[in-house]
Amino acid sequence: MTRRTKIVATVGPASESVPMLRKLIEAGLDVVRLNLSHGELDEHLAKLSNVREAAADSGRPIAVLADLPGPKIRSGRFPAGGSMLAPGATIELRPGDEPSDIDVMYVQYETLLEDLQMGARVVLGDGAISMTVLEVDAVRAIARIDTGGRANGQPGVNLQSDMLRLTTPTEEDLVLAEAMASAGVEYMAVSFVREAIDVERVREVVGDRAQLVAKIETQASLDNLDAIIAVSDAVMVARGDLGIDCPIEDVPHLQKRII
Repeated sequence: MTRRTKIVATVGPASESVPMLRKLIEAGLDVVRLNLSHGELDEHLAKLSNVREAAADSGRPIAVLADLPGPKIRSGRFPAGGSMLAPGATIELRPGDEPSDIDVMYVQYETLLEDLQMGARVVLGDGAISMTVLEVDAVRAIARIDTGGRANGQPGVNLQSDMLRLTTPTEEDLVLAEAMASAGVEYMAVSFVREAIDVERVREVVGDRAQLVAKIETQASLDNLDAIIAVSDAVMVARGDLGIDCPIEDVPHLQKRII
């Protein structure tokens, strides 16, 4: 018998209502992903309740995957309308949460200057804007903008994972893990996994109440892949983030290796 590929969908404001969820289930949805990076806990619990109601109405078992946020680094806020970061220009990088502009970008990461090195790659948001660090001193780093674009709001700042002191899971992750496990989700995704102990720390909180999915999105997770798989119930190939931490042209064969 041929097994049908399972369909996973992330629900958001346009798709979280019970009527819309019923339509998604009728169209073949098998697993609902709740992105815990956005919104409050009570909002996620309300979405979970909607999924259960829609599944009961449809007469199909639907699993729920709660995706833990993991550590996040963001820039200081850019002006309304954004700032155009031009290719070839240079920009200062400084730790802090002050407003950013085309000349200085503040990064909400206390040990930024200790962790950056010459030649390091810094990427904003989904990877549209990238830069290379040219020099670092005790006050600021100077980076060359390689791929330009408009920086809006407070985009995420992606630094090479092997340089970061951030740890997974965060305290917020563990609080969310307990709440979502108690609410009965079937799966829980652990973000920014770098070694097996990251998954094991979530396991200590969740126990056997949910299956754990290790997100493979860093070079470190690739280096420790066998050990991570050994303590996980499943893995997720997070191609977008993997393509930021690793050369984008390597992602297809890395995905094949992970699978």
